[in-house]
This record gives sequence, structure tokens and C-alpha cells, in this order.
Amino acid sequence: MPKVTLGDNRKQKNDSILQKIAIQRVLHDMTNPQVAAATGIDRGVFYNRLKDPDTFKLSELRRICALFKISMNELLEKED
Repeated sequence: MPKVTLGDNRKQKNDSILQKIAIQRVLHDMTNPQVAAATGIDRGVFYNRLKDPDTFKLSELRRICALFKISMNELLEKED
């Protein structure tokens, strides 16, 4: 079966979300396992979500935003 490639816009959006999570992690001096534990997301699931951000559930993104005290808009907003 052929692989599906993301359009440039979708890939940029996913990269932006991952970058914002990484920045917030550093600002809060947290590791990925600590973020996973603090948000109640299984560590393996969290790493899978980071590999494919399209698989994040809305509830997981809300918990990440709550942890870092940022709005969902701030997390999902693509920077130009």
C-alpha cells in the first residue's frame, strides 16, 4: 500500500505544535517522561503522539496546555 505524505501546510502545523511543546518543556525544566506523567498520558503513547502529532486527542492537548498554562490557541496557532 502506498504511503500517504502530508501536505506542506499540515507538516508545518505539526512541526509547529511539536516545537511549542518542546519549548514549553524546556521553559518548565521538564523531560518528556515528566510531561507524560504530569498529564496522565502513558509514556509510550506520549512518544507515539510526538512522532505523529495528528494522533493527539483533544483531551491530551488540553492537559498539556493546562500543565504549561498556555491556551489551546497558543499551542495550535501556526507562527508565520
